[in-house]
Amino acid sequence: MALQESWGYRYGRSEIVRRLVGNTGAITAGDMLTKDGAGDQYVMRAVAGSNTLVGVAMESCAAPTADGDLSIEVEISDDAVFEYPADAGTVSAALIQKTMDVGGRQSIDIDASADDIVEVIDVDTRRNSVLVKLYFKTGKSGVA
Repeated sequence: MALQESWGYRYGRSEIVRRLVGNTGAITAGDMLTKDGAGDQYVMRAVAGSNTLVGVAMESCAAPTADGDLSIEVEISDDAVFEYPADAGTVSAALIQKTMDVGGRQSIDIDASADDIVEVIDVDTRRNSVLVKLYFKTGKSGVA
């Protein structure tokens, strides 16, 4: 499956913030993001099995030389709807209102339900994609 610039935000209430990028690799607009291991304040591309999402990249950037050298705009609204392809298999209307897992930085694992951080709103059988809401964890924590 080739990545396409066309995956990502589709509609819904938008809430965009700027986040620092960890030096774990380049980020492409539409990538689902998780916390970087270097600290909660940095974001990185989500990978298959990511169980905590903090947002979706709204712009692309090269890999920074050091953690925090670059920042990007990130969509964090729980009301936003995104479109992503299935990482494998074929989508069907039976997926609507089901929860599932992240398949990769720009794909959904329509056969896994361990983390349940993706909720299917609709499907596009022509593109073999799902319209989804993502359950973001914003990383709020106390100072002590």
